[in-house]
Amino acid sequence: MLAGHAGTGASRSTSRAADFAVPCGQPRVQFNAHRVFAPQDVIDTFAHEGLELEHLAGVTDDRHFHQSIAKDLLEKQGYGCGFFLSDGLGEGCKVQISIVIPTYNRLRCVFDAIDSALVWAQALGDCEVIVVDDASTDDTLAQLRSRYADELARSYLKVVALPCNQGVTGAKNAGAMAASGHWIVFLDSDDLLIPTAAGPVAATLRAYKDMAIIMFRCVDQASGALLGSAQAQDILVDRETYLGDWPYGECLPVLRRDAFVASPYDADLRGFEGLAYLRLLARHGPMLVSPVEARRYETRGDDRLSAPKVFLPERDCWPAAMPVFCARTGVAFARPGWYARY
Repeated sequence: MLAGHAGTGASRSTSRAADFAVPCGQPRVQFNAHRVFAPQDVIDTFAHEGLELEHLAGVTDDRHFHQSIAKDLLEKQGYGCGFFLSDGLGEGCKVQISIVIPTYNRLRCVFDAIDSALVWAQALGDCEVIVVDDASTDDTLAQLRSRYADELARSYLKVVALPCNQGVTGAKNAGAMAASGHWIVFLDSDDLLIPTAAGPVAATLRAYKDMAIIMFRCVDQASGALLGSAQAQDILVDRETYLGDWPYGECLPVLRRDAFVASPYDADLRGFEGLAYLRLLARHGPMLVSPVEARRYETRGDDRLSAPKVFLPERDCWPAAMPVFCARTGVAFARPGWYARY
């Protein structure tokens, strides 16, 4: 198996690039008319188009994956399915989806979340991954830069390092400001994107490109069970319905960036993300709830809020806090129980 990278060396946003897959190894034509190409032949073909190889990896006949492999060694192998990965998004192509992952002292799990997001980015092509480190003290930032040095160099991944802890909603706002996509996917650092959902999610976003909020369903990370009531089709939810009984459990929020940056999360509250959704519903109309299961949601653990834990306990202060929340949302009442997590 061959994995490579072709590009002109220009920046990611303007470079010409190519994604392609070919069988590679000893050059020949198989009995079924499938051709096996020598790696150099593949490189030469795309060189005529002004593209040059930047990285080559491969799997040898003993099924060992080589992160970097010589062309001559790969050519000695038998039959393999190879692919090249591009460095850029291509001319005229813009980032459509920005996956924002805020994290604070989540070294134990954030890499899994990032890896799941990179799978989406590879599958979709027009997707970027942004990790916002909220002044972690557990060496998260250094290990991120070390582990993902290649992805950072190729601009597949971007890291935003906050100088002081802003809380999870502040970190998400910072990620949104650094994003360039039409859509923002907010992924908690202990959750996972479901690989097979990338295509259906992208198709839904294309179909509802003017929607401000689209929610995708989640399954429990441990059991795989759907969170909330099942649904068979896309459902529109207005502000009044959102304020009532919410039957869909935890959902993965995908927000249109221009709408969100005009009405971001309340960073000073370090939580209560639903207040921003209420404002967006008031300004842009109903949200869409899709039946696509897109996220594996972690329900265990007690570290769901930023530290230091400056937030409003639901039972103790909700009556006193309600006037403040209502003033921020423009509605006469609001529903308790909203919290935010990394």
